[in-house]
Amino acid sequence: MKKTTDYSIGGHTLRVDSGSLNGLLEAAGGFDTFLSAVKTHPDTMLTLCERPYPQNTKEYTPLYRFRFEDKECSFGSDNAGKYFFRIFPPERQEPFFMEYDIHTRTAFANAPGNAALVRFGLWMAYGMAFAKDMTVAVHSSAISYNGQAVLFLGESGTGKSTHTRLWTQNIKGAGLINDDSPILRVENNTVYAYGSPWSGKTPCYRTEKYPVAAIVRLSQAPHNSIKKLKIPEALAALHPSCPPAFAYDNVLYDGISATISAILEKTPVFHLECLADPDAAYTSFGAIFSDKNVAV
Repeated sequence: MKKTTDYSIGGHTLRVDSGSLNGLLEAAGGFDTFLSAVKTHPDTMLTLCERPYPQNTKEYTPLYRFRFEDKECSFGSDNAGKYFFRIFPPERQEPFFMEYDIHTRTAFANAPGNAALVRFGLWMAYGMAFAKDMTVAVHSSAISYNGQAVLFLGESGTGKSTHTRLWTQNIKGAGLINDDSPILRVENNTVYAYGSPWSGKTPCYRTEKYPVAAIVRLSQAPHNSIKKLKIPEALAALHPSCPPAFAYDNVLYDGISATISAILEKTPVFHLECLADPDAAYTSFGAIFSDKNVAV
């Protein structure tokens, strides 16, 4: 049964034009918060439609292969504005295959039984659709404080979630926006952080939007210290947290690069060497905000 649902994510409209795919997103969780009734011109939205798993995909050139959790993924293009993304689950399940047309902002995907595959495939489609619109999903944990956002970056296992939890437990007024993939978007010369339906293992699906006060890259250390980075160092801090697959396509990477450049022009970036203790939160807080209104 056909069902059309619109979602507003990062200020952009995502339309899912399939009963089966909508059902899988409902099962995945997190998307209902982003339901939207706002009328949007079709040319400015991403539309996801359903079609069966293709029998032949030889026209696509693989550009990048990687693992997502326990799944093999492949990303590529036909060098003419169409991209593909495929996920092979380890079990004997139907793979997920999505084709995205950059000219029409339309994606076509099958509806396998695994809702997590569709959730991640939609994250890839979103990134491709809005890369040229100063929009990027950043692997990070984001908090809000006093009407502004701070993003904490780091490799998996570095302690991003631990650090934002220390903020919410020790900094009065701090709240979690998203714990895995908030959206950064440059609008009217301001960098904003948006919540998203992609929040990793923490179910934090907020439709909130805040101007970004700072970006902080974490690394574990036997002490707590923080320093502000110059532009080359800031680029090295932010770049690895942006979608790596898009670096293998010139069109998508041009959009990501322009977005990163705009973010770095307007946003201070820090490197925090830290322990997993409250003083680490106070250290980063003190470097970013002058009003030290902290709970004790």
